[in-house]
Order: sequence, then C-alpha cells, then structure tokens
Amino acid sequence: MLSIGNKMWFRDVWVYAWDTPFSQPDTNEINGYLGMDILRGLLVTFDHMQTVTFDISNHVCRGTSYFFDYDEFRRPFIGVAVDDHEIPNVLLDTGAKYSTLSRKTVGALDAYVQENAVETSLTTTHGHVGSGYFISTVKNYCVVDTCEENVAVHFPVWDAVGDTFFSRFTVTFDFPNRVLSFCGN
Repeated sequence: MLSIGNKMWFRDVWVYAWDTPFSQPDTNEINGYLGMDILRGLLVTFDHMQTVTFDISNHVCRGTSYFFDYDEFRRPFIGVAVDDHEIPNVLLDTGAKYSTLSRKTVGALDAYVQENAVETSLTTTHGHVGSGYFISTVKNYCVVDTCEENVAVHFPVWDAVGDTFFSRFTVTFDFPNRVLSFCGN
C-alpha cells in the first residue's frame, strides 16, 4: 500500500526502490518519485515553489489547455517549438530541473544557443553522469501556443519540457483526460 500524506491511499501498486544519491531523506531535496502508474488516474497541479496538489475530482485551474498523448511506456508527450523550430513529440518531464534538448534539436537551432552555452555536468536519478553537457538560453520556447522568452535549456540530452518552463506557471496535468493546463504566471 502506498500513501500520499494522510489523504490518499493506493492498493496494488508497484513500487520500485534502489539506492541512489537521492535515496536519503533530505529537506528541500528530491526524496522520491511518483510514476505514471499512480499519476495517470489523477489531476496534478504544480504551483511551483509552493505546493503540489493531487486530486481525483474535476477541479482544474482555468487557463490555456492542450491535449497531450502518451507513448508506449505511458509517458506524456506534446508538441513544442524552440525558436520557431517545431518538435512534434516532446516529453513532459515534471521531474526535470531544466527543459532539455537533444543533439539533433540543438543542431537545428541558431548558432547562438551553442555559442552562449556554459559547460556543466549531468545528474540523473542514477547520480552524476559526467561532463560534456551544456546550459544555455533559448529566445523563445513554446508548448503548443503557450510561449515564454529566455528559457534555460540543458543539452545534449533528449527533448523534454522541464521546470525552467513549467515554473513560470501554475500547471495542471489532467492525466486521465490527457489535458495540460497553464493557469497564469
């Protein structure tokens, strides 16, 4: 049985556990993950840096909404545009600190993205992966028609919408109905 606080209980769910750099409870750090096996039946609202709300009702923030799809692994995907370069199937990654770009996407963008990049390392749930990764800023990043300027991106990884975009909004994922809503910034 899995519980979220004292409000929601789930029976017969798979829980995966392994030692990672994140497996020791630490205040203000990532202490666990909820996967799509749990999330797909919930409405999840992120009021970044404030709260995360899990709901099973139809309470959704009112804002700009878009449909998204799932891939064969039940991960949510949507179309984005980076500096007017359209990318059709981009992962919606609520656990990523940065929005990320693949090598192919970075290669298709203007040279300024690479010229202004700062080298950094990459850390995943498995720990420090190594060097050869970069952080830069793109001029315009859009999830469907919702656009923001000067969004920080991490590359070369894979194409994913992360917290450098999501944190500018209150965001609701209506996973059962495949709807993503942006509710003001």
